[in-house]
Amino acid sequence: MTAVSNGNFFLKGGGEMGELTRSFNWSRTSVGDFEKWPKSLRTIVSIILTSRFPMFLWWGDGLIQFYNDAYRPSLGNTGKHPAALGQNGVDCWPEIWPVIYPLIQKVLAGESVWSEDQLIPIYRNGRLEDVYWTFSYSPVHNDDGKINGVLVVCNESTEKVLAYAKLAESERNLRNVILQSPVAMCILSGPSFIIQIANEKVLELWGVTAEAIGKPLFEGVPTASGQGFEQLLEHVFLTGESFSASGLQFQLLRKGKMEKIYVNLLYEALRESDSTISGVFAIAIEITEEIAIRHKIELAEERARLAIDASGIGTFDMDMTTNEIITSYRFDEIFGCNTTKPADYYPTLIYPEDRKIRDRAYEILEQTGKLYYECRIIREDKSLKWIRVEGTIYKDETGKPLRLIGIVADITGIKYLIKQKDDFIGVASHELKTPVTTIKAYAQILEEMLKAKGEPPELPIIKKVEKQVDKLANLINNMLDATKMVSGRLEYNYSNFNFDDFIKETVSELQLTVNKKIELELSANNSHVRADKEKIAQVISNLLNNANKFAPRTKKIIVRTFTKEKYIYCEIQDFGIGVSEENIDKIFQQFYRTNNNSKNTYPGIGLGLYISSEIIKREGGKIWATSKVGEGSTFSFSLPCLS
Repeated sequence: MTAVSNGNFFLKGGGEMGELTRSFNWSRTSVGDFEKWPKSLRTIVSIILTSRFPMFLWWGDGLIQFYNDAYRPSLGNTGKHPAALGQNGVDCWPEIWPVIYPLIQKVLAGESVWSEDQLIPIYRNGRLEDVYWTFSYSPVHNDDGKINGVLVVCNESTEKVLAYAKLAESERNLRNVILQSPVAMCILSGPSFIIQIANEKVLELWGVTAEAIGKPLFEGVPTASGQGFEQLLEHVFLTGESFSASGLQFQLLRKGKMEKIYVNLLYEALRESDSTISGVFAIAIEITEEIAIRHKIELAEERARLAIDASGIGTFDMDMTTNEIITSYRFDEIFGCNTTKPADYYPTLIYPEDRKIRDRAYEILEQTGKLYYECRIIREDKSLKWIRVEGTIYKDETGKPLRLIGIVADITGIKYLIKQKDDFIGVASHELKTPVTTIKAYAQILEEMLKAKGEPPELPIIKKVEKQVDKLANLINNMLDATKMVSGRLEYNYSNFNFDDFIKETVSELQLTVNKKIELELSANNSHVRADKEKIAQVISNLLNNANKFAPRTKKIIVRTFTKEKYIYCEIQDFGIGVSEENIDKIFQQFYRTNNNSKNTYPGIGLGLYISSEIIKREGGKIWATSKVGEGSTFSFSLPCLS
């Protein structure tokens, strides 16, 4: 450690740089030993060393360098220090000399220099770094009054500049986020809520143009005032508490008219680095259209509820995973209950003989996702009711059943009326069956007697009588089947069978009675169904006989089969008179007969298609028809395919 003597008293103190300055061999520099230094140099060096503000001095022709402890960190840990002390300026700062030397020359000419946050890269810490400075260059006079040095009073502002840069980048990012956001966003600054930033969505929501930016909110969007937003914004600005609301309603002038608008709204206080509140950040998502749709849905649901209540239909919603059920008041009323019961309670009320109907309906439900059946129930008060149950299964994305939603209707009154009608038809049919059988027997006896006489002219008449008797017998059987079907007494015998083989066999037998060629286009690919084989054959027979009857001038009928998803489809196509569009949905109704403008009449009482429709429904399928008048019809039905 170098001691302070009378000759170097002005170098007293100064910390590390004071010690280095006292011990430095100045005789090797152009300034010479410090004993010979001019008073002005001694004074300025003394000020520099004892100052706690970063200072630096260039002196003399060689611009010899002096600096203090406060300036020392700017040189880095491994760089120019301590070699910079006593060094010529040009040798110390070769990397920035072209930048700083012109400034030095200005100062030596008598002009002070000031710069704030100036980028002047320097070599330190083993590399060239971008360093920012706020500095002043001032002239220092020699004892003779001439300028002989440059005093640098400086402060490195790199951290401040980088912090401001990060802040500016953050603000740019925030602005970009707001401007590019798909929802309405804005920043309102100050207690007047100046519109500082506003994206296209918020301008569209307000019904204004970009001219509103820069104005106070309620000046730029005048129709927003007086609706409570002033108080909300002031509360957020003064307290810092956030505000959010869903479905907030207000009115704005948009496209020349006042509109009622609904939004989800959020106000957040904007805070500065010192936690003071400088503004409010707002986000708004317009949900006017969604609210309108919701109101329409609620109205539709209310109308549906009123319609269901008026129709007397009960509803149910069953969770297929937990077996829990939600029922309507009317549902429980139909089953004779005061409150909703467990789901497994309701099946116990089904009439014992009808439980197999429900079982079969649930088998079809598993295959098709659709539930339909009619059955009797015995309520707790021992009263008997007829009900119709319909429902649909809703599944998740993996196909797992989640819910069964449906309706139940009390059809006791309808069944009573149908029973009265069917009883009459049944009695009449039974009463007719015996005399018809007798007439057929007498006709056959007469035919044999006439044949014994050879070929008398009366023989063809007897054959025509027999043919008409067969038609009458078939009509009677259809009427009996219809009454059994309605009453639920029609027996079904289920079996599994190959559908294409079944079609070939059935069509082969029917070809003998049909005077047109039946062409087969079978592609059900060896698929099987589970159904009553005899009943499905009855459906095929009804459809083929209709195709033959209503296409008198054509020569062929086409029968097709194919599979799609979980169903087998069968189509029977004719090229006859066709059915009009307004009548196509009526042809499966009981006793409906086709009406056309031709003079031809077609026999039948309209039961064949009704019976076919009921059979297919009972088997879990669908039946329908497409037709064009004058070109023919295609009757189609589907059946669940065995997996």
